[in-house]
Amino acid sequence: MAEELMRLVAKSPNATVEALLEGLTARTSITASRASMQRTLSRLGFSRKNSSAHPNATRRESSGA
Repeated sequence: MAEELMRLVAKSPNATVEALLEGLTARTSITASRASMQRTLSRLGFSRKNSSAHPNATRRESSGA
């Protein structure tokens, strides 16, 4: 499982945990919970990052008033 997961991350480094779960299930028929996937990614040395899909989540513009 770990080798296949590392291949998936290498192929799509910005994939969400959900996308990695779907890819792993499609390739290996292994199912896992989101929490299990996050623990496995952590054990493999991958860390969480802030989502680039929501740029306003980390930066707020002032209203100027």
